[in-house]
Amino acid sequence: MSTGALFCSEYVRGCAWLEKRSQQIIDDTVSICEIPAPPFAEQARAAYVAKLMAGAGEVSIDECGNVICISRYPQPGQMTLLISAHLDTVFPLETDVTVRRSEGCLYAPGISDNSASVAIAINLARLICDLKSQLNCGLAFVANVGEEGLGDLRGMKHLFGAGLAAKWPVGAALIFDGALGSIATCGVASRRLEVVFNGAGGHSWGDFGEASAIHALGRAIAAIDAITVPVKPRTTYNIGVVDGGVSVNAIAEEARMLVDMRSEDAEVLNQLEAKVQEAIIAAVSSHTQLRVSITVVGDRPGGQLPSNHPLLEAVLGVYRSSHIDVSLLSSSTDANVPLSLGVPAMAVGLIVGGRTHTHQEYLQENSILLGARHGLALILAAEQYISSLRG
Repeated sequence: MSTGALFCSEYVRGCAWLEKRSQQIIDDTVSICEIPAPPFAEQARAAYVAKLMAGAGEVSIDECGNVICISRYPQPGQMTLLISAHLDTVFPLETDVTVRRSEGCLYAPGISDNSASVAIAINLARLICDLKSQLNCGLAFVANVGEEGLGDLRGMKHLFGAGLAAKWPVGAALIFDGALGSIATCGVASRRLEVVFNGAGGHSWGDFGEASAIHALGRAIAAIDAITVPVKPRTTYNIGVVDGGVSVNAIAEEARMLVDMRSEDAEVLNQLEAKVQEAIIAAVSSHTQLRVSITVVGDRPGGQLPSNHPLLEAVLGVYRSSHIDVSLLSSSTDANVPLSLGVPAMAVGLIVGGRTHTHQEYLQENSILLGARHGLALILAAEQYISSLRG
């Protein structure tokens, strides 16, 4: 059977299987979403996902907390295709994540980012197992931790450090994350700083003139806000969290902020960080009673998949045949890690939804089956690409 005929045969069989299981995929999406999973507290959701994966391959939870399902071990000379979808959400443990239905949509924090993609990955692993699909590469499905916020891609860093990817060479990685039609082929590098100012403090009337940590923080923010960054390569900064002080009539002894910096170019990011740190130091330099500490709390590597890469060409062929409009994006996703190591990777969106990272997050229910079919086609296309590497 030719490669193209095998692709079509596997896709047709798989779509029929998915059609029968469509309600199960929806149910899995809901049940996954209703288990809170902020970064560093994904354990309960991971344990549940591992149970759902049972029977789809050899399932384990690694030292970092990633759920790993080996659907097919690579044979001698073969490489592995890694399929991953992140477990964690941006919402704290106390968030109400109960899913509600209204007019064809599912509403809940984390429903589209990334519960639906995790459910799709689980069911595609079941499909591969049930249909005994003919694949010419190793295949591993991973529900990974630490993609959001200060998780700092720790799950994916572990996979490509001491984890799965250290055991078998990964020929390609498909990251299920985002909206249908989106393909992130440029991993945006980022650096995140925790900055803590300390001053003498005191009473706002009796000790007026003593050094204030909050005043120093304000000077630093103003100086950072005045920094000019290039449009190309796109480069950004943001101060997302600020806190400090104890009372309106107390000179603050301590103040803290979190700074996020990103760029499509690693060297430009380094230059931006140097300017930000210079602004922070300048805010305390003329006050002997002020101290500041700067800690790197996030360091995401960047990378780029060439526009003419054969993996991308194979994936774009799937979109053309499905008549799905494509948006090639620069983004910060789990794909950053393999891209930074020279492993072909991309983050592909499978679902239709919106208002992500808000309490009004929603998912169009009928997009789940469409996304599962699309995910299957992408896996088959990536498998063909990896198989060609042996020739």
